[in-house]
Amino acid sequence: MKFKESSLTDIIAAISAVALVVTMASQTYFYYRLDALWLLSILPPSVFFIEVLRVLALVVILILGAFASEAIYKLIIKLCMKKRKILYKDNADAIKNLLDKKRKSFVRGYAVFSIVLLYFVLVAFQKFGFLITTEVMFWTAFTWGSLLKTVSSKELNNITRRVSLVFILICTTALNAEIKIAYINTAPIVFMKSEKGERNEVKLLDMYQDKVIVFYQNDSKYEFNVLQSDQIEKIVGSSIVN
Repeated sequence: MKFKESSLTDIIAAISAVALVVTMASQTYFYYRLDALWLLSILPPSVFFIEVLRVLALVVILILGAFASEAIYKLIIKLCMKKRKILYKDNADAIKNLLDKKRKSFVRGYAVFSIVLLYFVLVAFQKFGFLITTEVMFWTAFTWGSLLKTVSSKELNNITRRVSLVFILICTTALNAEIKIAYINTAPIVFMKSEKGERNEVKLLDMYQDKVIVFYQNDSKYEFNVLQSDQIEKIVGSSIVN
């Protein structure tokens, strides 16, 4: 079905399906990494909308980064390489072959330059206090490489390119989840109303309406609990407590 022949209902249904896949993939991966898949059953619809926005924001940032790195690479090539004059008359095949070789050389150079640039950008983020874990670096590099391949390759047909874009979207959901996990230990502190001797200080994972998902670290494993809002005494930032 062509896009112009699609009804508004079909378009909305397609967008909704993609959004549902994105949010479910992101949340499932996030809670799987925390070994807390059972929490998925209590999540309200509003959280899925927020996850879509987070993932789409990451995709936009990566795409803009790819265009920016390409512009920088082109500028470097323009400044460093001298122009060559080639006679076009009766030389069309040779010109075509030369352009193909130059394009392949450009794509290889651009890929290497972009990966090196990405590495230095992530290192710079770490220097400025951003939490960049090994997992975040892996998924960023993996998604970045897939994006560069999809954008720069001429061998991909329309169907393969669309499948690649869906794959990139799924990779971005994993990246989004890893970023959330990287910052989990900086979560606000929740003080619960409790009897003497019971644990009354935990960390906040999320809040949905009157439900509060909290956790604490037991050795190397996270333990989770779901509280009602009336069980909470106060919530303060972790930096204030520390």
